[in-house]
Amino acid sequence: MPIKLWNKNFILTLVSNIFYALVFFTLMATIAEYSVTRYGATEAIAGLCVSIFVIGALFARIVSGFLLDTAKRRTLLFIGGALSVLGSLLYFIPLGLVGFLAVRTINGMAWGVVCNLLNAAVIDFIPPGRLGEGIGYYTMGNPIGSGLGPLIGIFIASRFGMTAEFAFILAANLLPLILLPLIGVKEREVSAPKKAARPRLSDIFEKRALPISAVTLLMTTCFSALPAFMQLYTAQRGVGWVAPFYFIAYSAMVVIIRPPSGKILDRYGDNPLITPTMLLFCAGVFLLSLAGSAAWFFACAALCAAGYGSFFSAFQAIAVKVSPPERSGLAMSTIYIFADTGMGVGPFIWGGVVSALGYSRTFMIEAVAVLIALALYYAAHGRLPAAKRKR
Repeated sequence: MPIKLWNKNFILTLVSNIFYALVFFTLMATIAEYSVTRYGATEAIAGLCVSIFVIGALFARIVSGFLLDTAKRRTLLFIGGALSVLGSLLYFIPLGLVGFLAVRTINGMAWGVVCNLLNAAVIDFIPPGRLGEGIGYYTMGNPIGSGLGPLIGIFIASRFGMTAEFAFILAANLLPLILLPLIGVKEREVSAPKKAARPRLSDIFEKRALPISAVTLLMTTCFSALPAFMQLYTAQRGVGWVAPFYFIAYSAMVVIIRPPSGKILDRYGDNPLITPTMLLFCAGVFLLSLAGSAAWFFACAALCAAGYGSFFSAFQAIAVKVSPPERSGLAMSTIYIFADTGMGVGPFIWGGVVSALGYSRTFMIEAVAVLIALALYYAAHGRLPAAKRKR
């Protein structure tokens, strides 16, 4: 009997993913300032306090990618959720700057494990003919988190202090932990020799997903500059109050555009969706370099959301489509490893460019990089017959 898209397991996985996205983006908006005021960190170390979470998550994705098919997924999922709660509790303990960096690393690793397992598990809960639509709905956790998280974090921290924010993070980690045991995770049967074998690259990465993941790396590197520098850029343009509302506008647009974009992907194939969305993101980033008013920033948010918000879920669907069904979880893990790498190294790269050339020219360069990513997409996937036919 064919499964429905909105089944119990899919809904529980989607809700859990939204909570974990809130955890990530709520902390991302306030950790740098907290590390400066609480521990006297320099700006460079404050940036490390933010990015080390992503580094920990990246390491955990690599390790858990290998464990996806060599250990019990349900057990790993619960361990990741429990460690996320533990990491939240450690924020309440004053451990000094080095200890705080360690807490951020542990928190990032736990977050990476649980999110990686959720990404792998959700594939089994989506009807094959609605893969693009299903992943589109599932990945709305990120835009919801990126829109609400910074607003919640800044509001709580400014009105009630960071202790109250850490309490919110603890609650946001506890709620999905209650849901995780209710998710009917499908296990993979693995032979004893494979379990005993030494880890290989093929146990961590799905090779068929590597080409589209490489394009994802370039795109997420470009996107990372938006959350990293938006507050500073809008302040420089004299509209600093716009920054949190920019991401709310961005998130609202993604929520509107992603469901129909998933249906387009399933009905018409990859290229009819990917080409216009990447061009929209390119236009949004380029116009951002010229933005000087609040209305202009909100227009850029809509363009970037229509572009980036649609492309990323489509790339995940492509990674799964080109990979064997039994390695779909590893395909999702592969593309997220590359995406995390882009989000982690991007702010460092663009930060150097901003220092040398300023924000406006930096966004112009990013627009060119997006066009290069579009060319790479066609070289890696778009020219293939699989990209031109529907699922």
